Amino acid sequence: LFLLQHGAESALVDELSSRLGRALGMDSVESSISSNAIVLTTIKDGQCLTSTRKNHDRGINMHVVTEVQHIVILAEHHLLDYKG
Repeated sequence: LFLLQHGAESALVDELSSRLGRALGMDSVESSISSNAIVLTTIKDGQCLTSTRKNHDRGINMHVVTEVQHIVILAEHHLLDYKG
């Protein structure tokens, strides 16, 4: 949601959501993104969890976007997990 709120393109939001989900052990992550909301479904061992969040635009802030990208990279390299 931070990505969408701070001006990231929907393709980047989708890509990073999927990468982070897989890095944290999900089998897959599916998303539906619009200008005012995001719906994410995580799938693990045949179980699905879906969450919908409304987007409140906070203007473009590439610092936030790059920080989220950094978190994804840390998770992919097993330097960060869901426990922190």
